[in-house]
Amino acid sequence: MEIYGQNRPSLKRRGTVVQHAKLIFYNQAIYCEKSRWGADTYLLRCLKKEEQDQIESFHSLGPPVASTSFACSSLACGTYNYINGDLVFTQEMNWPVNGKLHFKEKKMVLDLENGLRVDGRYDDIALITSNNGSFPALLITFARPPQFTDVDLLQAFMNMTINNRRGNDNKNKRRRICGFSDHHRLISGSSLVYRVALSENFSNLLEEKLEGLKRARGVPAMMHHPVAVCAPDIPHHSSLAELSETLASMSNDIPFPLAFQITKLAQNGYLPPALVLDLLPEFTAIADGDNVALAVATIRKLCYQIPWAGPDTEAENFDRDEIIDLLKDNKKLAEKEVLYTESFGGISSLNTALIHRVTITPTSILLQGPEPESNNRVLRKYAGSHDNFVRVQFCDEDGGRVQYISNVSNDVVFDDRFKSILQKGFSIAGRTFEYLGCSHSSLRAQSCWFVAPFIRDYEYFSARVIIRELGDFAPIRSPAKCAARIGQAFTDTSIAVQIPSECVRLVPDIERNERVFSDGVGTVSSSLMDRIENHLSKKNRVMPRCLQIRYKGIHFPPNGEKQFTCTDYTTGAKGMVSLDTRLKGDVLRLRPSMVKFEGSLSDDLEICGAAYKPLPLYLNQQFTKIFEDLGVKDSWFMKLQAKEVSRLRSITANPFNASTFLQRQRVGDVTFLSTLIDQISYLDLDFRNDVFLRDILEMSVLMELRTLKHKCRIPVDKGHHLHGIMDETGFLEEGQVYCCILEDGVPIVRTGKDLIITRAPALHPGDVQLVDAVDVPRNSPLKSLYNCICFSQKGARDLPSQLSGGDLDGDLYAIIWDPEVKLQKTETPADYPRLPAIDIGRPVEQSDMADFFLTFMKTDQLGMISNRHKVYADQKPEGTLSVECRKLAELASMAVDYSKTGIAADVSEMPRNILWRPDFMAPGPHVKISKLGDGGVQLGELLAPTEPTDDLDDDVSNLKYYESPNILGRLYRAIDERQVFADIKILSLNTDDSNVMQHVWEFVIYRCQGILWKHCLQHGRHIRDIDHPTRPISEREVFIGNILGKVGAQSRKQRELSVSMKEKYDEDATYVINCIIKDKDEYSEEALERSIACFAASLEDHGSDRKRSEEVVSFKYLAAAVCLREMERVPGLLPFV
Repeated sequence: MEIYGQNRPSLKRRGTVVQHAKLIFYNQAIYCEKSRWGADTYLLRCLKKEEQDQIESFHSLGPPVASTSFACSSLACGTYNYINGDLVFTQEMNWPVNGKLHFKEKKMVLDLENGLRVDGRYDDIALITSNNGSFPALLITFARPPQFTDVDLLQAFMNMTINNRRGNDNKNKRRRICGFSDHHRLISGSSLVYRVALSENFSNLLEEKLEGLKRARGVPAMMHHPVAVCAPDIPHHSSLAELSETLASMSNDIPFPLAFQITKLAQNGYLPPALVLDLLPEFTAIADGDNVALAVATIRKLCYQIPWAGPDTEAENFDRDEIIDLLKDNKKLAEKEVLYTESFGGISSLNTALIHRVTITPTSILLQGPEPESNNRVLRKYAGSHDNFVRVQFCDEDGGRVQYISNVSNDVVFDDRFKSILQKGFSIAGRTFEYLGCSHSSLRAQSCWFVAPFIRDYEYFSARVIIRELGDFAPIRSPAKCAARIGQAFTDTSIAVQIPSECVRLVPDIERNERVFSDGVGTVSSSLMDRIENHLSKKNRVMPRCLQIRYKGIHFPPNGEKQFTCTDYTTGAKGMVSLDTRLKGDVLRLRPSMVKFEGSLSDDLEICGAAYKPLPLYLNQQFTKIFEDLGVKDSWFMKLQAKEVSRLRSITANPFNASTFLQRQRVGDVTFLSTLIDQISYLDLDFRNDVFLRDILEMSVLMELRTLKHKCRIPVDKGHHLHGIMDETGFLEEGQVYCCILEDGVPIVRTGKDLIITRAPALHPGDVQLVDAVDVPRNSPLKSLYNCICFSQKGARDLPSQLSGGDLDGDLYAIIWDPEVKLQKTETPADYPRLPAIDIGRPVEQSDMADFFLTFMKTDQLGMISNRHKVYADQKPEGTLSVECRKLAELASMAVDYSKTGIAADVSEMPRNILWRPDFMAPGPHVKISKLGDGGVQLGELLAPTEPTDDLDDDVSNLKYYESPNILGRLYRAIDERQVFADIKILSLNTDDSNVMQHVWEFVIYRCQGILWKHCLQHGRHIRDIDHPTRPISEREVFIGNILGKVGAQSRKQRELSVSMKEKYDEDATYVINCIIKDKDEYSEEALERSIACFAASLEDHGSDRKRSEEVVSFKYLAAAVCLREMERVPGLLPFV
């Protein structure tokens, strides 16, 4: 501007001297002048932060980032195979099209001249092999299928016409596809090797480019290996089809659970389909004599033992005889497992069912399981036919949702791929599965149930018949509402208690001003609660006084009677019930707001949840921002966070802190880990010298630290999360609540004026209110309630509906009684109109509900709305009180109700997207979990981007981040994640001593000299060899029950997987412990001897007995903990007891 700045001359004024332009390009004058519009403040902040990040990371860059391109002449898709021991690339398809292969900072992109494109993130690539010679090529082995896109030619032509008229040149929108052709779509999910033939001949320059690429930061492993190309004897898809037809024709000879595992071997890409066909007689021989469970266990082990075919894998791994030997070894181990399963009764319980799982992606149908699933009404009703039900997950190739990207259309994935499966079903080994239904929570998780028609007791059952037997849904004319009502039957309910209809009473709802104060809540008598408690888990010392239930209920007859013994008027009901000591006999009182449909005949009262204890309260980003906007001082947030950081820093300082933390986090609770650490310290040993124990602790602390920083998950000591119920006595006045907490068996009533109450998700500033917490008279029935919060039934509007549209059918409410936190003001709660569900004018059919499931997957934008709300709340001076945030809060409310109304939030009403975001929304440093003894858990460097984004970047790489001046930004920057974790590691890093457990063993042998245990040693070895594979994730992640996110806090998918993984590990660990200490259901007289033998077996070197599998070391710590626990039971064996 200083040199070439010049105002454009005005041609309208006469007599004006025309100045010559300082810049001329192709005889065209160019004028540079200051814009009339000011620069965006937040964009300038982004640029400033970006510059700071680049300066800070300049000395930490290490290897250069990948930025290399290769001209290519063709693309081929296929698999690796071995011929006479030599590796070959079996080419299934070939596209002789010129293009460019780009290696960028985080992914590779292959752009072909015909508009086709392959995008592969480096995280999804297992190996890149360079093949030099006269025809150089790169062979890319994907761990999961890449993304395929093309250009919609019709849309591109229309854009050309429109843009020519407008005089601009917008980029064409790309289209996500499932394969480049019909043939390719059949194999794109299982043929994961792509060969890119390079256009240039081999030269020193090409060699230098390849070497530079190999050294580049983030690029997957690369190696050079000559690989011949050959054509398949039988096409891959033909072999898959032949295998499926063969299994279907042998359905009477091969039970479905076994056929499922055999299909999985080929369909998931573990073994070539032709080899699986060849091994079919071996598989069926294992199951000879109805040993189906044995055969299933044997083949499941094989899936985790087969490596990726490629230049770094020996050919013998795929030799038929070698695999047969492996099957024999697996069978021996499986026989031991089946033996113990039969002797003890198995892992699964009456409250779980073994269910197969299927994952549907844009390219694949992946088979998994069977795994234990919590029971629900449908599974209980059809016990014995569970092989006909599968749990189906629709997702992207990485297991997450199919992401919305502005310049890529997903219509083909949803409207062709997913819709076809939802409407027509899919086949596995001759069985065709059709859509059945889903629960409300699984709908949001894009998970549902499919069923294959079956015959039971000479009666035919299909999806349509099963739904008809659940109840009468004909009066419901909304697909969304009908799906939600049917979904009640699919809600996980671990416990069911039979309650006859004679016990049920119907009472009217309490309504005022068209509002239901008793929405979703009923009561239960003392005697009936006692009956229910007999079925609840005995491990909970405190029996609940509030239950979340599903029950058939009773229909209101027109005469208004309140008690019925007739089952003609049966319905499906859901909600909460609380104890009412005034009720005599066995009484369950339900209300019309709890009744959702008619026609159910089940007498089971199913328990979905219970208020065993008050749940701890944590702040989140939404709560924190609203509190800030309502006047809460920053010092309160900073104090709470600093206290938590200090606690995390001190956890590794001594054994007491460590064991207390692990016990609180329920890490290793089933395997007595915290007790083991205490007992090791009593022996004057330092558990931190043991690499495995140290890593377990560090990983657990890191999980908490990352959640604290990236999710603002700050614990509030003076606060709880509690189930909400209604004051049935009418004692509480408007604006009052009764809150009683049971602490160490002592009831404590929280009282005080202006206590803060809210509910998640909170986006509107009116979602946070003040209440008066009061006590009730001694003789009040409310005195028998605890670990819940009672709301008043008085006033113009019920309080729960004012808190983010809550009700009383199971919602949790947050209450804070900390005197240091004061709201300077409150806002009027939102009062959005209740939208009627979409009415299609006829009874809802299965296809309608399947269509709704698909539409919901496509158009559910709750996550996007919530993220945009965070951005605007940070950038607008009024924060969450701004017009934009209030609009987003309204849209979020619609998105929450979408699953019930079928009315999606109108994204066109959303404030525009902003590409610059506050720093607290940025990803964190990568986490690396090393092998034992190789550095443990490490945080990588978070490096600033070193290249500009371009048209090859479709995703969030275009986002820029700035330092937020508000409380969330200050809290985020107050935690130096890397420094805090480094301090924690320094505290925990003592001298590595692999003999810690050996010292414990020496102590055990010394104290148990008079105990004969060696006759149990073989028994201990058998238990040690019970195999629970953990190949997809690290053993330490399985042990602590949490999957570490690569960057930042866990994703929702990772949280869900962590929960199911911990449940599965706890079941397996409990099973192994029971194998040690019990004979069937009775405590073994040789429990101590067995535990000593297992501890001895765990210290033996037995790696050679396990072919192709990583050594599982955690059994050593389980055995040691059980052994010390059994020694506690014998007086005098432990000196510190």
